[in-house]
Amino acid sequence: MKFYDIDNALQEAINAADKPVRLKIEIEMDGHFQSVFEQDIIEANFYSIKEAAGGVSSRGDVLLDNNCGLFSNCGGSGAGLKVKVSFTVGEGLPFFNRFIFYVDDKGIQDIRGNGRKKYIQLGLRDLSYKLRKSDNARDWTSPAVFTYSVVCDKTQAEKSLVHGIAQRAGLEVSDIDCSTISVSITFVQLKRNIWSELSSLAAAYRCHLECAVEKPLIFAHSPYQINEQRTENNDQSTENIYSIKGEDIFYLRKIARADYYRNTIRLKVNMPVSLENQQIWQHDDTLGYFIFIDDKEHDVIFVDELETIGDFIFGRPIILDLNRSCFVRDDKEISKYGTVALNVTGSYFSDFDIGGVTHYEDWARRELAERIQNNREFTVKTHKAIFNSRVGANVKINLKNEELAGSINALSFRYKRDRAFVASFRITENRED
Repeated sequence: MKFYDIDNALQEAINAADKPVRLKIEIEMDGHFQSVFEQDIIEANFYSIKEAAGGVSSRGDVLLDNNCGLFSNCGGSGAGLKVKVSFTVGEGLPFFNRFIFYVDDKGIQDIRGNGRKKYIQLGLRDLSYKLRKSDNARDWTSPAVFTYSVVCDKTQAEKSLVHGIAQRAGLEVSDIDCSTISVSITFVQLKRNIWSELSSLAAAYRCHLECAVEKPLIFAHSPYQINEQRTENNDQSTENIYSIKGEDIFYLRKIARADYYRNTIRLKVNMPVSLENQQIWQHDDTLGYFIFIDDKEHDVIFVDELETIGDFIFGRPIILDLNRSCFVRDDKEISKYGTVALNVTGSYFSDFDIGGVTHYEDWARRELAERIQNNREFTVKTHKAIFNSRVGANVKINLKNEELAGSINALSFRYKRDRAFVASFRITENRED
């Protein structure tokens, strides 16, 4: 994944690093966006992080001077208002829209300081925050059960799990930028909020999941996607990796990621499996109604293609094959460090064939290969206006006697009215041992 593309003149100004960063905040009020006076922005902090569950979420905190009374009488209201955050450098260059946020449940917080000082504080959250709360206002008219689906395919959204889950939050096909992942999943029953379900799906298929600016929902960059269907946004090439020069860095820390290291993966899943059409019910004359033909070995969780022939009902059942297992290990690593295991389960793994093995076996092998690398983590801070960076993007750190490479797993932008802009990055090392 690459950084966001920005205007050439703006990129040149960022590279020159001789002009101050400017910030624009626009709040949607009464159907249109109202810009906050730039001189009223006292401080603003924005954060993006790759969550352990699988998705990328962003948030922000903004402190505004309200002596002009622009937001008077708004204290406590305004929850859910849409907010645009944009950056530029110097004068005469276009602003780059970096975040789309929503005011959190605290609303517009009216703060009175010493004397006649008036301030406004905003807690900002991206769309993922709304998707997390989706279970509080669940659309019971949309299906919570999906059968015989593929992971993601915008050309047949009716069979696409990503689109089906997102639709429960009111997102349409045009709201989703995605790659095509034709791995089939026999049965899924949603039990959690929309963001949690999408995050688990992204983790199982190693996708980048984010509520971004270009589209409300991004689901892309999977090793399981169909190559021919890649778009520019889905391109996984390593060309044009952004380089951060050592001379632009004022803080660099290198640490081990011992808590991430594993040399054994133990995966267990309850795998839904489709059976051939067979007798499901039969009429019992003594009871006067149809009775289910119980499968003593497996739980039948779904039946379709129902057909009644006389006193018998036939159908295509889906059963639950309990505790399907896959154990992979690296004996060389175990001999050095002992067994350090990761136990995994989930509802989105599939027995779809991937290069001669099942998807869940392939996933476990990839997970092991990643975990045994024992790569380091870097924290980098710079005053350079790298506001077009994004979580998941690959970067290089060019030091005087060393070159480091990795992918961003967390970032923050700190803006203060009277101080230098600070961009901070937490980077997971990529290297070949």
